[in-house]
Amino acid sequence: LTNHSTVVGLPSFGVVSGDILDNSANEIKNRVYTKAIIKVRSAGCWVSSYSDYQQFLSDKIISCRDSGWTFKRIADWFNANGFQTPRNKTFSDRHVHGILKKRLARDERFFAEPTVTIIDTDLLYEVQSPLKE
Repeated sequence: LTNHSTVVGLPSFGVVSGDILDNSANEIKNRVYTKAIIKVRSAGCWVSSYSDYQQFLSDKIISCRDSGWTFKRIADWFNANGFQTPRNKTFSDRHVHGILKKRLARDERFFAEPTVTIIDTDLLYEVQSPLKE
């Protein structure tokens, strides 16, 4: 499979019902199978495009927010420790807020439950004739 958010057309075969007719004298056995085409959509197949630096910044912001820091305090800490935004600017509280907002939206998409849709189903019959003597 390639690395996409949507995978379409995965056939699935399984036995729905075992023997339909088992005539002991003639040994006739029929089987029914189901074939389904399903569509699975998941952002879990998507690979993050965050650089290591962006990942560090967003992780640090989340850690600081969990400790009760304000956006302004986080921006001041980044600036005091020589960090810059991903676009090489000094941090402001708006930068910190934007990074956090985008990270939370990304995580919500990434960790969402996949959706499964059945596109088409079909029944297949396997009929075996009795052996003639």
